[in-house]
Amino acid sequence: MSETAFENKPELPKGEKPSIFKFITEPKEQLGRMRENPKVLVPLLIVTAVYALWAALFSFLADFQMMMGDISAEDMAIFEGAETAIRVSTFVTSLLMPVLGGVIGAFIMWIVVKLTAGDATFKQLFSLNVFIMFIGGIGLVLNGILTLALNLNPAQMITGLTVFFDPYDPMYSLVSLFEVFSIWSIILMAMGLRIVASMKPATAWVVTLIITVGAALIGFLAAGV
Repeated sequence: MSETAFENKPELPKGEKPSIFKFITEPKEQLGRMRENPKVLVPLLIVTAVYALWAALFSFLADFQMMMGDISAEDMAIFEGAETAIRVSTFVTSLLMPVLGGVIGAFIMWIVVKLTAGDATFKQLFSLNVFIMFIGGIGLVLNGILTLALNLNPAQMITGLTVFFDPYDPMYSLVSLFEVFSIWSIILMAMGLRIVASMKPATAWVVTLIITVGAALIGFLAAGV
């Protein structure tokens, strides 16, 4: 009897898995699922594939000489001799971006969540970062295709105010905040902190702006050195 009762015992409902593709059109619903059932491995593989596509476009098809600008004949000769190694190393390094970006971003968010009395595990925040990086990866691929098609500097992002600035100008890092996919990612981060980490809306926005503007300022200062 007890065996029969055990067999007939209904299974506890499990939270639905968040879809990284539906994150584009239904972010709020996917963030709710992420809080209940965070997923990392499959989304991370998908994001890595997107970044691999961008890395291939950038590393093997982009005009590095245009990106380097005016350099001496001696430096050009050195570059041409090492060009293959540079392209391959650039490609391999780019493949690590989703993992490193996801871990570092999640760690920063985890610290902030603890300081602001939020409620989220490291896995939830890692999942959130991976999903947000998917949006950024789409932006990189789109800009990579456009810069190749229009024969523009491969380092240029043309889906925002960045199109009016030299990518080597220190201001470029700050202006990159006003780019379509950057703005999209900022909105998703604030939404994610509110839903996944149970932050108050105002707190989520303040934390998001501190993280994003802070990163832009670091890029600005580093470029100006």
